[in-house]
Amino acid sequence: MKELKGKILLYIFLFSLSLRFIFWVFFYNHPERAFDPDSFGYNQLAENLLDSYTFPSIGRTPVYPFFIAVIYSIFGKFPQAVLIPQYFLDSLTALFVVLMFFRISGNTRYSYSAGLIYAINPFAIFYSNMILTETLFTFIFVTAMYFFIIFLQNQQKRYLIVSSFLLGIGTLCRPISLYLPLLLAPFIFTTGYRFRYKCVNVFIILIAYCMILIPWYMRNYHEYDTWNVSTVSDVNIFYYEAPAILMIKDNPFSMVQFKITKSIDDLNMGRWKKVKEKYGWNEESAFELADDPQRLIILRKEGLTVIRENPLIFLLSHLGGIGRILFPFYPYFDKFLGSDSIIIKVLSFCIDLIIMGLSFIGLISLLKKKETLLSNRLQRIIIVIMLVLIFYFTFLPGIIGYNRFKIPVLPYITIFATLGLWRILQLFNQRGDLVKEHL
Repeated sequence: MKELKGKILLYIFLFSLSLRFIFWVFFYNHPERAFDPDSFGYNQLAENLLDSYTFPSIGRTPVYPFFIAVIYSIFGKFPQAVLIPQYFLDSLTALFVVLMFFRISGNTRYSYSAGLIYAINPFAIFYSNMILTETLFTFIFVTAMYFFIIFLQNQQKRYLIVSSFLLGIGTLCRPISLYLPLLLAPFIFTTGYRFRYKCVNVFIILIAYCMILIPWYMRNYHEYDTWNVSTVSDVNIFYYEAPAILMIKDNPFSMVQFKITKSIDDLNMGRWKKVKEKYGWNEESAFELADDPQRLIILRKEGLTVIRENPLIFLLSHLGGIGRILFPFYPYFDKFLGSDSIIIKVLSFCIDLIIMGLSFIGLISLLKKKETLLSNRLQRIIIVIMLVLIFYFTFLPGIIGYNRFKIPVLPYITIFATLGLWRILQLFNQRGDLVKEHL
């Protein structure tokens, strides 16, 4: 089996890095272009870490603000500087896609192709230019999954421990990955030999993961009197989940409507006004309660009441969110450029359309064709894991389906897209061989 060449890996890394650096010039005098509404909170927490060594929040987890704070401590409070390490990390993610595909298939040519496909993904490029958790989290997560795949292949516990630690760090970057070890643990029973060893390995992944999280749980319990990694889910249940259910209940066609944010915001204003009057609160938004665990309990109950009364609609809203996240679209590069650019929109959409189309073809080829790059049992198990990950990260956000929820699963979408590319080229080669035979 051929080995990957460091020179080609370097070229892929530099190619990916160059694509991301192109946009940095647009931020040099306009740091505000790198900010999303959530970015201001992360930035403020980073400044608190630097100025007063405090982290006055339970709504946010510490890894990304700490990441920003480290950069600020070196370069000063220069938001544009945060983007440069993100370019490097996202380019390293492209290399991990190469390494992961090679680990699975053993094919160097298509492994390089996987890295290039990730490098040109418009959403990966866009969010590496935003002061948001996506790029850092995706790098941590893909690294964790790479080591988990190595463990499945050779059963060496050190790789499982590293993977578990990284999963814990990833959860402290984005709490959405909180339940991932519970999803990954059953797959440990699909490999290896003795049942006792499998049980030990499941114990290892859960304990190593908890070792990273428990100090943060203890901190939150000590300072906020709540045993929770983050309160963001409590706010989301009230602010997004419950209104989405009411919106679909009132208008079932909203499941397939393109723009629904305004409808949910309008529902929220009315619901928030009633809750304020009911409990005598004065805050303008539910998000102002993110650091108030006691009142968040009340807010969560208000949201859960709607969910319990409409469980089927709740499920449908999340299934609809999968389509919204994965459906081909384009990121708003206009935000960076400061002007409208039809060319970039069309190009971004076409690239995303091709990648998503190839990934669908790759999935279908795995389901229908015996001839594939991935044919042995372990390869199939890893593919199932990737499908589970894609479902997990696209199901949990619900019907809102912002494009940023697509970022953590881009490496795995890329792997399916590469399999789709392989399948298409195989079909062309087969037709070419048939033509030659007739001639």
